[in-house]
Amino acid sequence: MAKYVTVSTIAYNAVEKGENYRHDDFLARTHEKARTLIEQAAQAKPDIVCLPEVWNGLGLGDDMYEHAEPIPGPTTDMCAKLAKKHKMYIVCPIFERRGKKLYNTAAFIDRRGQVIGKYHKYQPTIEPMPRAQRCAHGDLRLDVRRRRAPPPLGPRHRRLHRQLLPAPQLHH
Repeated sequence: MAKYVTVSTIAYNAVEKGENYRHDDFLARTHEKARTLIEQAAQAKPDIVCLPEVWNGLGLGDDMYEHAEPIPGPTTDMCAKLAKKHKMYIVCPIFERRGKKLYNTAAFIDRRGQVIGKYHKYQPTIEPMPRAQRCAHGDLRLDVRRRRAPPPLGPRHRRLHRQLLPAPQLHH
């Protein structure tokens, strides 16, 4: 039997950087805007909410590379609280700084508010930017932390996994 998954995607314009730019203020305004949109999306009771690519740095221009964050960090912590509150998964793509390297990373947050994995974009967008600001290439691995072992697959389960599920009907 097919299990349907409800996915909400969020798109929005960047928060204005402003004349008296301070990163902490910008990040707080960006988080507040995202929090409002995630709360709106949560009203539909989605299983998964997907945020835009590197959404926490949109509007910063070249400064976004200077403000890349670790994972977990302030942005993933904010998303984790909302994931737990609404019992949904969140895909949180941000610029991650790990050591001296920058990655275009999608963090995966589960219904309990835990970062359960992350994916480094393998082929980051190459723009005309200084080499020091370019993102490192990912390694084609999805780094997922398993919380418990999956149940063993018996003969009945193997048969079910081989069956093709019908495509959902799209209504125009």
